[in-house]
Formats: sequence, structure tokens, C-alpha cells
Amino acid sequence: MVFALEAKFKKQEKAVKQWLSRLTAWTNHRREVVEVFLVGDKFLAKSGRALLTAYQKTKKSAGRPESFNVLAFSAPADFLGAGKKKNLGEIYLNFDHIKKNKEDLRAMLIHGFLHLIGYDHKRSNDRIEMEKEEARLMALFQNVAL
Repeated sequence: MVFALEAKFKKQEKAVKQWLSRLTAWTNHRREVVEVFLVGDKFLAKSGRALLTAYQKTKKSAGRPESFNVLAFSAPADFLGAGKKKNLGEIYLNFDHIKKNKEDLRAMLIHGFLHLIGYDHKRSNDRIEMEKEEARLMALFQNVAL
């Protein structure tokens, strides 16, 4: 499920939904639910403070970022999504930050999704494993239109 939380991102919902569908299929997570929220600076200025604060609590960091490219929040293990399917969690993609920093939206979606399925980059070995999986999935997207 993909939701644009700012009107200007409504037109990207369809493409992100298609990418998410491919991503869940390629990683054998087709039967789980993932919610993706498309946000920007306007959302962060109005409603995003609570989101950033929640993110910092999960990371146990003192400072609060003013912006982000992607945030991922895993759902509790027993939390069910639509159709009583297992809910993996939520991904927030900040279009304004991604565009401003010339990042690839698909790469950010992949990165957030990998966090939801258990990948991390806290330790060097974990980072290397996650980067390999990101590269593998990005290669699969090479023939998929932006």
C-alpha cells in the first residue's frame, strides 16, 4: 500500500506501488503487507516532528535530523495488516530530500524495505551484506521504468 501524504506526490503513488510489488515478489515477501508513505518538507514542517522524534527514540540518538531520505519502522511481530496478512511495517520516503540530494528513489525504497525484512548496517559485516542485497535488487530494477 502506498499513500501520498502531500498532494504533489499523488502522481508517484502508482509507480512506487508497482516497484513495491516487484520488490516483495523478488524477495519472497509477496504475502506480507508494507505501507509506504510519500512525504516531503511540507509534511515534516506540519506533522513530521513526531515521526522524527519516534525515529530518534528507536535509534537512541540525541540529535534530531531536520530531514531524511528514508525511514523504516518494523511492525510488531503479531500486528496484522490488510486482509489479516502479516504487516512488515512502514516506510517513509521523503521526496524533497531525495530529489535535492539527487538520490535514486528506487534505491531508497529498497533500503527501507531491507530494514523491514531484517537487514541492518550497524556492523561492518551487516553493512556489506545489506549493500550486496541492495545492489542485487537495483540490478533487477534496471529494466523497470522510473
